[in-house]
Amino acid sequence: MTNFFRGLIALLVASLTTALLGSVFSSQFVMSDLISVGAEIPFSDRLSMTIDDFGILPSLIPLTLVCFVIAFSIGSLCIKYIGGKRIVWYMVAGAAGLMATLLVMKAVLLVSGIAGTRSTLGFLSFGLAGAIGGWVFAKLTHSLTNQGD
Repeated sequence: MTNFFRGLIALLVASLTTALLGSVFSSQFVMSDLISVGAEIPFSDRLSMTIDDFGILPSLIPLTLVCFVIAFSIGSLCIKYIGGKRIVWYMVAGAAGLMATLLVMKAVLLVSGIAGTRSTLGFLSFGLAGAIGGWVFAKLTHSLTNQGD
């Protein structure tokens, strides 16, 4: 398999991982908000609602994919011209890229496009999901480069 296709697969896996985590994080923050106003949500309902919220994935995966193409390209340039550890650059790129995408969505839509990112902690959790996606990408593409982590 060529390096291009291996890189593309790594990008898709990183995007899917991030979108899944982001969906789970969003669900938990929305339910936390409901609990804070007195709702009682048993574990079985939490699990069911989390799985139901995977319905956002057809929109979130392409959004994450486009975000990561830009962010990881910038991360790659930083590795090349600034130096440092690939894994750190891709984690920072994933987090910053996803958080910037959410901020642009909010500026354009005038509301948070993803309910679970309305709070600061929810917003930061998406950054964490992006960082994990960057970590996945760095790990899956490690053998495609001559640079160490």
